[in-house]
Amino acid sequence: MNTSFVKQLKAYWSDIEGAQAVEYVVIAAALTTALIPGFYYVSSAVADQLEFITSFVLGV
Repeated sequence: MNTSFVKQLKAYWSDIEGAQAVEYVVIAAALTTALIPGFYYVSSAVADQLEFITSFVLGV
């Protein structure tokens, strides 16, 4: 084999920065996908509680 090809191949396999960036993007996408429904349900529950408190205070 050509020695420069072997050096390039070793350099390619030792460079992991690109792989780490892809992993971080995948993790961020998974967290975002998981958090959006959570925020929806939490905000709905908070709105229900605030409505209950308001109606209790106003005596409606």
